[in-house]
Amino acid sequence: MRNFSRPLINFVAVFGGNMLGKLFGLISAIILARYLGPEDYGKYAFVISFAFIFMVIADYGLNDLFIRDIARDKSLASKYLALGIIVKPLFSMVAIILLILAVYIMGYSKDIILYTAIFSVHLIFITLVNTVSSIFKAHERMEYSSFITITIGMIGLIFIASIVYLNGTLLQILMFKVVSFFIGFVLGLVIILKKIAKPDFSIDYSYVKNHLIKAMPFLTIGIIHALYFNVDIIMLSKMQGDVYVGWYTPAANDLFFGILIIPTAISTVIYPMFSRHFRESIEKLRESCNFSIKILVLLGVPIGFGSFVLAPQIIYFIFGSQYENSIIVLQIISIAIIFVFVRQSLGFCLAAVGKEKVLMWINAGSLGLNIVLNYILIPIYAHVGAVLTTVFCIILSVMLNYFYLNKEIHNIIILRGMLKPIISASVMSIFVYSINEYNLLLVILLGAIIYGAIIFLLKTFNSSEMMQLKKLFRRT
Repeated sequence: MRNFSRPLINFVAVFGGNMLGKLFGLISAIILARYLGPEDYGKYAFVISFAFIFMVIADYGLNDLFIRDIARDKSLASKYLALGIIVKPLFSMVAIILLILAVYIMGYSKDIILYTAIFSVHLIFITLVNTVSSIFKAHERMEYSSFITITIGMIGLIFIASIVYLNGTLLQILMFKVVSFFIGFVLGLVIILKKIAKPDFSIDYSYVKNHLIKAMPFLTIGIIHALYFNVDIIMLSKMQGDVYVGWYTPAANDLFFGILIIPTAISTVIYPMFSRHFRESIEKLRESCNFSIKILVLLGVPIGFGSFVLAPQIIYFIFGSQYENSIIVLQIISIAIIFVFVRQSLGFCLAAVGKEKVLMWINAGSLGLNIVLNYILIPIYAHVGAVLTTVFCIILSVMLNYFYLNKEIHNIIILRGMLKPIISASVMSIFVYSINEYNLLLVILLGAIIYGAIIFLLKTFNSSEMMQLKKLFRRT
């Protein structure tokens, strides 16, 4: 791939890695959803979601700090690697204790407490995997990070398929998921020691303390972000029960987060670039930010429209008729897709200009509103109330991200770039709706072709943007 630019290589690596990793995860989710049924799958979803919140505590916000600082100064890699190896296992143990205490105090059943205790061990390994991955990303060597993601996903899928084939239990499934994260950590450690850096343990208490203070805003953002995307499942579990979680999770988590591999891949690649451009000039940062937003809008609009129109076919095809109540969840969450695509770019740009505290307060406000609305709407509308809350809070957070970023670098363009994608997606939606009785994959493929053709005919990219696209395919 030496004839291609590093940004393109990174995007292909991240997108391909995330795509395969999420594909393995989605296949695993489909197998488990069909095998366990809505109630037990609801228990599984709760354990995974609740553990994710405490994973953020174990990571302590160091991943984003590592990416930002090492992208600016590669010599920091060895000390930061040592910092992660020393600090994260300690915070992981604290997180494990807090996690188990939390499910006990909240009055969950003995089987949920046992499942949580077993799965909590993975926090040690996943946070160390995140450390090495963040250093790969800071060096813009995304292929290594993607390789680890693919390996963990593939091993997890093999374990799950084997356990289901042997009529295993949910406890065994969770145990082997822990094993897959351990293998991923070992693999990542070997690669980083050979390819990037070796840990420099010549760091003292003062060094550790200073960097933990620096990471505090990222930690706070991470906790808020984790709560924001998982509090709905926790509240739904306590207020309505596991069956409703089982109906909610396939659309609002499995499919929605699967779709997010696209903006996540793009944002992962552009975050180090944003950090460099901010150091070079505001104009370069504004240009790259607007270009990334335009790309994300072009991708998010058709996915949102298509998900809404094809929701029944998607749910029946993937999860089966027992998840019919998930259709309305997918249709509502599809409204948020375009907004969450754009939010990824806005959020990373704010972090690149050193406004992580602004992000923290935006996310904190969104979380507070999320909890209040869930408390009001879940008792009335159950899983539908939870997804309505999610969509409203995502839209609000995008508006706030835009407001504060536009104050920093000015002339951030979103709405002007939406007209042509919306026109194209509307035509596409009419077309796919008219042929939705045919094979789902064929309908999606034809819809994508129709959308792409209309985007091309409408001359969506100007000459300057075409030059930026061409640069991606040239070696820099």
